[in-house]
Order: sequence, then C-alpha cells, then structure tokens
Amino acid sequence: MRVLVTGASGDIAAALIPRLLERGHNVRALVRPTSRTSQLDAWGVQLHRGDLTDRESLRGVADGVDAVYHLGGALWTADAAYLRRANVDGTRWLAEECAGKGLRRFIFTSFPQVLGPSSAPTREDATARSLGNHARWKLEAEELLLALHREGRLAATVVRLGTVYGPGMRIIELYRRLLRLRLMATFGWGRYLTHFVHVEDAVQGLLLALESEQAAGRVYNICDDRPVPHRIFLNLLADRLGVLHPLPAPVIGFRAVAVVAALASRLARRPAPLTQDVITMATVPSWADTSRAKAELGFAPKYPMVEDGIGTCV
Repeated sequence: MRVLVTGASGDIAAALIPRLLERGHNVRALVRPTSRTSQLDAWGVQLHRGDLTDRESLRGVADGVDAVYHLGGALWTADAAYLRRANVDGTRWLAEECAGKGLRRFIFTSFPQVLGPSSAPTREDATARSLGNHARWKLEAEELLLALHREGRLAATVVRLGTVYGPGMRIIELYRRLLRLRLMATFGWGRYLTHFVHVEDAVQGLLLALESEQAAGRVYNICDDRPVPHRIFLNLLADRLGVLHPLPAPVIGFRAVAVVAALASRLARRPAPLTQDVITMATVPSWADTSRAKAELGFAPKYPMVEDGIGTCV
C-alpha cells in the first residue's frame, strides 16, 4: 500500500515508518518546510512539504495513497490558538483532503486523557470529562473523524496511545539529562496514575489498526497492562541510570514556571519547554481499558508493564 504519515519527523513515526517499509509499503511523509529529513531521505521516503496549520500546503498530500497515519499535531506550545489550529483545524483539513477517495484507513493518534480523570479501567466509550485545551481539542478532532466515517466518507480509526516511551525518544533523553543533573522533579508527590506504552507496542497497535478489517469506525486504547504513578516510572529510570530518585515539587511551582516559559517562548519564537496543558495532562490520572484492542485487534504488549520495558531505555 501507499501510506501517508504525518508528524513524520517525530519519535513515533521514526519507529513506525521502518516497520511499514519492511512490510513492503511505500511511504509518503508530510514534513514541515524546516524539518530535518536526512533519515527519511535515507529510507527512500517520498516527502510532501507542508504544515497542518496551512490548508493550502496540504493540497494533493493524499493523492494516490491508500492509507493515512495522522500522527501530527501540536503540544509544546503556549499559544492556544495555534494549538487548536494544529490539532483540530489541521485534522479537519487533512481529513477533507482524504475524504471520498476510497482510502482503506485513516488512523488518528490520540490519548486516553481525552476522557478526563480515570482511576479505574476506563473503556473507550466512557463519558468524556476532558480537562485542558489539548485533551478537549484532541477529542473534538476524534469526533469529526468518526462523523466522517458514519457518513461513509472516511474509514477512520482512532488509536489512543498511552504515554509513549522507549529507547532514543526525545522525552527519555530529556529525562536522562535532568536526572543526571539532579534537575528532575515530580509533579506534587507524583501520585498521579499514568498509563504508559512502550514504543514497540505503540507501533504494534498502529499496524494492527491498519491490517484489521473491523477497525474502521472504532476507537482503541493501546497501553500496557497496568498504569503506575509517574514517580514510579522516573524512579525506575533513575535506578537504571544509577542516580538518585527525583524529589517532589508543588504543582503550583510548575505552573509558575510554565508562565515564564510561555513568555520566553513568545519572545524567542520557539516551542515552550513546559506548558499549562502539559502539566494538566501529567496531573490527570489515567487508566485505560485495553480489552477491546486485545479482543478485536489481537493486541498483546511485548512490554506489559513499565518494569519490563524501562531497561530498553538505558
């Protein structure tokens, strides 16, 4: 198949694209005009230069493709208008470019926190109580895609990924540096449940969503088997690195830092290293029920708990 991948310079795409190529698919990548593409070029991936926030730049991006992985979007920004444009408008414009073209599948990546706090296994169709702009707008993007599916215009599938971790991922490299420098801290006491998924298992779920005939029009949670408090994840990583565990810091302190980071981001015109939405997501407990993905897709995580996968990161 000819497969379009958005967010192609991101960490998930870096793990997914080689697997698609191994399966004999041809890959086209949507990349920003300023993105580095040396790895994509080495893989022989066709490039389409464009931006989800620029509708005209998406013209023709889906011509001749059979399936789409929409991994692109925005998170590390304090600009709420841009956040919505990238995640909602960009998804709508891309979907409209793809609608009615007979695509086998349009796979959209989201996350379980779109439903709001959950301290017990929560199924995909639970009532949403989204907190934060990013979660609300991801949910809005989900809904517009599923509406297109119900209209018969787009074979959309939503894959809600847990917090993705794995070797070489930028967030893990950041954690490693901060832990070694003793600059890492946990939000509050780090009690907030976080549902993780190893990048290899995330890719497994994404491939299954493409290959399963019954996945069209469905929403799936792709996570490991048990969420853990975020501090446990950081402590496990610290143990592997042979450094001290991070100390807790009050959430209000993180929010104050995010205010300063937002101002600096606007002045420097660079992504914010910490945003209010990132803090909200990190402090919303998340526990996703993965039984649907296991029953319908045959999803079976290689790393069912973070204790199993954390060793791959060091």
